[in-house]
Amino acid sequence: MINTSQDLTEPESKSNNTFKRRINYLDGLRAIAIISVAFHHYYYIVPNKYEASFGKNIGEFFFFKYGYFGVMLFFSISGFVITQTLHNSKTPMHFISKRFARLFPTMLICSIITFTISFIEPRMYLSTFYNFLPSLTFLDPRIFNGIFGVNDFNWMDGVYWSLFAEVRFYAIVAIIYFIDKSKFFRNFVIFASLIGIIFPLVIYFEIHQVRSILNFTLIASYLPWFIFGIGCYYLYYGEHKKAMLLSFLSFISLTLYILAISAKPYMPFNAARTFIGAAIIFVLLICSIKIDFVGRILSYRPLTMIGVASYSLYLLHNEIGIKLIRIIDSSQHINSMLISYILPALVLLAIAIFSLFLYKYYEHPVNRKLNLFISSKRHYD
Repeated sequence: MINTSQDLTEPESKSNNTFKRRINYLDGLRAIAIISVAFHHYYYIVPNKYEASFGKNIGEFFFFKYGYFGVMLFFSISGFVITQTLHNSKTPMHFISKRFARLFPTMLICSIITFTISFIEPRMYLSTFYNFLPSLTFLDPRIFNGIFGVNDFNWMDGVYWSLFAEVRFYAIVAIIYFIDKSKFFRNFVIFASLIGIIFPLVIYFEIHQVRSILNFTLIASYLPWFIFGIGCYYLYYGEHKKAMLLSFLSFISLTLYILAISAKPYMPFNAARTFIGAAIIFVLLICSIKIDFVGRILSYRPLTMIGVASYSLYLLHNEIGIKLIRIIDSSQHINSMLISYILPALVLLAIAIFSLFLYKYYEHPVNRKLNLFISSKRHYD
């Protein structure tokens, strides 16, 4: 029998004190996530999609080739953080307002910057005013294309797709949480177990319409990563039984999904790669929480500085970074092989510095003012 009596006692009482300050090692993990994603785009995608002086060989290095697992690390961190946010939210509107304050202002400024820079040659992607609507609402462009019967809407930057997965997760856990706060853990376990069983079955039996619906509405493909993040939240508070149950559920759900999709030759999928990626993420998160030495390494200030600005860095790094790399790489001034190899890292460093500036003078102050305004509203009590 699952014990749910601690759902709102220990976590909530601790969060009032502990979460007033940032958890440094989570920022360190965010830094690892964004660096791995950016290097995947710069060192693997660029040489394979565009002509680049550093060629394709360096992109085969595993950290570059499989750096997209950084997105899954982001999802796991979100599972942790959003569970904490829910326990500190008084009403659904309070939760929604806090998420809006965190996400929208930065998305707005980064979308404007990306839109503006898109007109600089070389034109690698087509930015239109239509792209603002999906980006600023965090909703898949297909929704707007379907509503208006056109094909004009797209993300301002292709990497924004992950924000749509994030907001769907917010909606799912918020509904489960506010239906009955005292039974959140039990109800979430029931929900996650059902999806973890049903989704692999519809893949295996090729019920494609149901598979698409589960993916689009309930993020079934990515749910195991969020489940694990919620497990880490309980691990952080010493509720080991809950943490173990959610970790086990995450592993089983991911395993069933991998086995089902691997059985379909028309769906190319590397099971071993996903298992290894999951193992690295699981071990990294657990060790950061339970092993002080690992937590101290991840709390190294240069890492945490990147981590606090990781949201804007994620939104800016892709199209803008690739454009900068192509512009500089095509210059005749780049004749050193060493320089060409470190060029992507230098570009990422430049965008990271700009993102830190953006965080300090725009993102953090705006978020703080909005949260103060939200906290002052009596209807949240």
